[in-house]
Amino acid sequence: MSDLTILGIETSCDETAAAVVRLPEDGMVQVLSSVVASQTAAHAPYGGVVPEIAARSHVETVDGTIAQALAGAGIGFADLDGVAATAGPGLIGGVMVGLSAGKAIALARGIPLIAVNHLEGHAISPRLEADLPYPYLLLLVSGGHCQLLAVEGIGACRRLGSTIDDAAGEAFDKIGKVLGLPYPGGPALEKLAADELARRLRKHLKEELEVEIEPFDSVRLVDFLTGSFGPYFYNQGLLDAQKIVKDRAEAIVEAIYEIEQPLPRR
Repeated sequence: MSDLTILGIETSCDETAAAVVRLPEDGMVQVLSSVVASQTAAHAPYGGVVPEIAARSHVETVDGTIAQALAGAGIGFADLDGVAATAGPGLIGGVMVGLSAGKAIALARGIPLIAVNHLEGHAISPRLEADLPYPYLLLLVSGGHCQLLAVEGIGACRRLGSTIDDAAGEAFDKIGKVLGLPYPGGPALEKLAADELARRLRKHLKEELEVEIEPFDSVRLVDFLTGSFGPYFYNQGLLDAQKIVKDRAEAIVEAIYEIEQPLPRR
């Protein structure tokens, strides 16, 4: 078998992406290039992804994104052995743009078109960078989907559990919008929560123990809580921080996640 070179196109939501992947004879996959065109600035004024704006943006950027991916890989259309494009699930207007571009390239070059299930693409992608044998258990977390999958092979993924309604990413973004936080709401909401807990820690240290510490971010907060001061604060109640964190975590898990029985493959 000779080397296979595939162009991948993804336009299922609010980012236009293209990549060139090569499968040599030795079976070690190479990602030759990967280009992503973000639409965050276009959707920020609305506090969330607007499907019509997303679709128009894909139309404007898909050609340039593909050209950048090919240039980054040092190849042209004539060097492709196939084209893979997301065919769903996703925002239908966006999916149509990438899939139509893939169809046009495949037809013009006389090469195969591979219609890719968006979620299966996520599920299989870890094998691009690791020697990961089937089967494996995968937590799939994206802006629109959150699932536990038993990945047994290409075309053989069993859903073991999923969110009840919105994915965790959507829930974060919607809550962020209600609170008036910048888009995307997820990172802003997480930072706000971590900064508030850090502020309370510093305040308690200064007022109760007369210890002054510099502000720190959420990563250092985790280190701090598990370090020398952690046992003291938990023993003292830390303004009931442990109970607050525990209650919030339990409430979030109960509200967002539902573990379902294994579903039969359709």
